[in-house]
Amino acid sequence: MSDHEEESIQLEDHFILRLPSDVDALGGKLKIDFEPDMRNATVKLGKCVFKAKHIDQEAIDRELKMILRADMDAAKMRWEVVPAHGENEQESNSKQEQMPDSECTSDSELTFDDFETSGEKEIFGGAVSYISGNKNKEVTTDRLAAHQQMELAEENVTGADLARSAIWTKFRHLQAELFKCETEVETYQSQVAALENPILKARLQVEIGNQMIKEQELKQQVNLP
Repeated sequence: MSDHEEESIQLEDHFILRLPSDVDALGGKLKIDFEPDMRNATVKLGKCVFKAKHIDQEAIDRELKMILRADMDAAKMRWEVVPAHGENEQESNSKQEQMPDSECTSDSELTFDDFETSGEKEIFGGAVSYISGNKNKEVTTDRLAAHQQMELAEENVTGADLARSAIWTKFRHLQAELFKCETEVETYQSQVAALENPILKARLQVEIGNQMIKEQELKQQVNLP
C-alpha cells in the first residue's frame, strides 16, 4: 500500500464526506457538511490549544480602522538620523540654547590665564584643545616685557609729575585693556583653527570680530599705530 493511500485512510478516519443522491439537481451548488460538526472543535498543537473564533463584520471594520489610524499617525511623525559621534555636540548645543543670555556670555568669556593652566576649555558647549604656536609665544613675551617697562617707568615718576597722575593712570588702564584684548584675539584664532563644528566656528568668529573692533578703538585712544 502506497503512502498516498495511507494518508487517504487517515483522513477518512477523521472526516466523512457525504454527497447527496441527486447531485445534478443542485445546479453547481454543493454544500459540504462535516461530521462531527467542527464549529466548536479545538486544534491541538503541542501544549497550546487554539479555539476557533468567529469574527463578525463590525470587529473586522474596527480592527481595520485601528490599523489605518496607526499608519496615518506613523506617517505624520518626523525622524532624523543622528551619527553617534555628534550626539554629545548636539546635546551641548541644546543646553546652550536653553541657557539665558547672561550665562552664555559669562561662559564664553575666556582669559589668557585659563588657557595657560588647562589644555581644554568649553566654548559654546563644545570642548576644544588650545594649541599655541611659537609665533604667539614670542609676541606674548614681547608684550609682557613692554608691560613691565611701563610699570618701571611709572615707579620713577617724581612728585612734580603728580599733576599728570590721572592721565597716566588712564593711559595704563588703556594699555592693560589693549593687552588683554590682543591676547584674547590670538586665543580665539587658535581655537577656530582647532574647531570642526561649523556652528561653533561661526559663533567664535563673531566674537573675534567684536574683539578686533574693540582693539582698534583702544589703539586709537592710546595713539598706537
